[in-house]
Amino acid sequence: LYMCNSHKYCISLQNQLYCRFLEKYAKTGKIRFLAGLPLLSVIEVNMHASMWGMLFVFVLPYLVGSIKLKVYDVQSEGYKKIPLILAVIAIFLGGFINPYGIDAMKYVLSSYGDEVINFVVKEMMHITIKDSYGIYFFVIIFATVLLLRYNKSAKIELRYILLFGGTILMTLITQKSLAYFFIGCVPFLANFTSNLEKHIKMDFQSNKKRGIYKLLPLYFVLVIGLCFYININKSQSEKNEPLIKHAIEFLEEANIDKATAKLYTSYDSGGYAEFKGYKVYIDPRAEVFLKKNNNQKDVFDEYIKLQFGSLDYRDFLENYEFTHFVLDKSDTLCIYLKDNENYKQIYNDETSEIYVPIK
Repeated sequence: LYMCNSHKYCISLQNQLYCRFLEKYAKTGKIRFLAGLPLLSVIEVNMHASMWGMLFVFVLPYLVGSIKLKVYDVQSEGYKKIPLILAVIAIFLGGFINPYGIDAMKYVLSSYGDEVINFVVKEMMHITIKDSYGIYFFVIIFATVLLLRYNKSAKIELRYILLFGGTILMTLITQKSLAYFFIGCVPFLANFTSNLEKHIKMDFQSNKKRGIYKLLPLYFVLVIGLCFYININKSQSEKNEPLIKHAIEFLEEANIDKATAKLYTSYDSGGYAEFKGYKVYIDPRAEVFLKKNNNQKDVFDEYIKLQFGSLDYRDFLENYEFTHFVLDKSDTLCIYLKDNENYKQIYNDETSEIYVPIK
């Protein structure tokens, strides 16, 4: 769980490979490029079942692109439909190859749409310019608009427009889809800028001053985007270390028995403690802690009520037998346990605290 970013990176690479196979088929018409799609379906449903349905979202632009159309400067190639349709059927059947059968395939239906998760979990919120990822997103959109104005003679394949527009819409709904936006915008921009070098040369040959003038807005966007990229990566690199890292190191040095230890950790911090081998109350897999998925208890809802004060922390503690409370400074229990005589603090640093019950 602590390796969540690596996990998401693998999923992103898998979807890129999926689109690459589809693109190769659209370009060449060779059926062998579709052969790997069912295998990717099996991998996806076993690695990240809630994302398995995205395979069908990404194949839609290619299904539409198999129909020969031309509307103004937008056109589709009209490649063979039957092999692609058969591949989609194989992708669906590949989804059954998992330990949970159809339950894993429909997991997305019980993982998204929860109001509490949408309100609290950052990646489920609407994207905003105040966020670093939002800056990436809107800079790319702004640069694309400028390119559209500059390179009006470009001819764009219909599937690229559908990929680009669809992933923009998805990202506007939830920033979790930003990774898919990057996958969708690359083929669009690659296709759209394929004649850009020739276009720029013609502008400079006809009138050098005019060529420089027309490119100034693009230079501006690139410079601004680069400055944001450097600043954001610098600030994010300082936040990569888990808040409870040193607190967990303290427990490691104290030789706490991991088999019997029961840790209370915050939502964001639980993954790191689990990575280190401890049993924890909650971790960043929000949907797993919904009753409709675990068939036991709405742990996530309980956690949120505790943090926002609508659940009495004493009632909460009576329901569990935690041996250690490994808290980052933002956790509400930091305030409550500090003044509770039944608990003592055994560790404290700039980002975290550890409390244990007094027996």
